[in-house]
Amino acid sequence: MQALSIMAHLHTMPLPTMQATMELLVERIFQLLRTAGNTQSTLVQTCFALLASLIHEHRQTVKVKPSQVAFLLSLIQPDLDEFENHGTNFKLLRSIIERKVHAPEIFDVLDRISEKMVIHPTAHVRDKCRRIYFQFLVHYPLTQKRLAQNMNFLVKNLSFNFESGRESVLEMMNTIVNKFSDELLANFVELFFVGLASLLVNDESKQCREMAATLMQRLFSRMNNDHLTNVTVLLDTWFTDGLDVVCRVAYDHHLDNRLSELVNFEVPERGQLQPTGELVEDVFEAIGGQVHRRVPLYRTEIPKLRLQRTSMQIYGLLVEALGSECRPHSSNLSGQ
Repeated sequence: MQALSIMAHLHTMPLPTMQATMELLVERIFQLLRTAGNTQSTLVQTCFALLASLIHEHRQTVKVKPSQVAFLLSLIQPDLDEFENHGTNFKLLRSIIERKVHAPEIFDVLDRISEKMVIHPTAHVRDKCRRIYFQFLVHYPLTQKRLAQNMNFLVKNLSFNFESGRESVLEMMNTIVNKFSDELLANFVELFFVGLASLLVNDESKQCREMAATLMQRLFSRMNNDHLTNVTVLLDTWFTDGLDVVCRVAYDHHLDNRLSELVNFEVPERGQLQPTGELVEDVFEAIGGQVHRRVPLYRTEIPKLRLQRTSMQIYGLLVEALGSECRPHSSNLSGQ
C-alpha cells in the first residue's frame, strides 16, 4: 500500500529509471488486482487510482491490451452502484475510454452509465455519468448504427417518469447540440427536434418545458436550410391537423369573431405570436370544459389541439432563434 502511494507521486516526475520500469509497474498492478478479491478494498481502489493516472499521463510508455481492458471493466461494472467508489471507478473508466482500446465489454458498462445518468437519485452522480457518457460518444470509435442507438436512447428518455431524469437527458442533449461537430449532429437534429416537440406538448413540468424550449432554439442554430425546411413542413402539418378542431369549437363557443386570426395564421414576426396564442388558449379551455362534462367527441381531439398550440409556440421559438442569431438570453440549461 505504501509503495503504491509513493509510486503515485514518483510516476509524475521525469525520472529515467521510472520511464524504463513503467511496463513492469503496470504488470505488477494487474497482478495485485487479480489476487485482491474485494474490489472495494483500499488496496484495489489505490491500484485503480494509480492505474488511471498511468494510463492517462503516459500514453507512449504505458500500453493497454484489450484483454487488460476487459479485465478492468469486469471489476468496475459490479461496483457502479457503490456510491463510495464512484470517483475512483469513474476516473479509471475515463482513462480507458481515452485510449480507445477496442473491448466489447465497454458497451455493457456504458449502457449502465447511461442508465444511471437518467435514474440515479443523486444529482452529482448523474452529472458524472453525463460527462463519461459524452466522452464515450465523442472519443470512442462508434459505428453510425451504435451512435444512432444512443441518440434514440436519449430521445426515448425525454418521457422518463421522474423529472430529474428528464432534466438530466436534456442536459446531455444540450451538451451534444453545443459540442458535436456539424457533420455528426446533422444526422440527429430532426430526431432531437421531434423529441423536444413531444416534450413541449406533453410534459407537465414547467422546468422541463423551459429547458426544452431553450434547447430547441439552440438546435435551430445548428440546422442547415434543408433541416429548417423539413421542420417548417412538419410544423405546418401539425398546425393544419388541428385546425378543424379549433374551428369547430370556436364556432360552438362563439369565438368565431377571432377565428380569422387563426385561419390566416402565418409564421409570425418576432414578438407577434400572442393574439393567436390567446385564441388557442380560449379554445383549449372550451374543449376542457366539454371533456369535464363527458362529451367524448372532444376528448379524442385534445392531443391534436395541444400539438397545434405547441406548433405555434415552436414557430415563435424558430423566429426568435433566427432573429437573435440563436443566442438565448436566459436558460435553465447549463452552459456546457
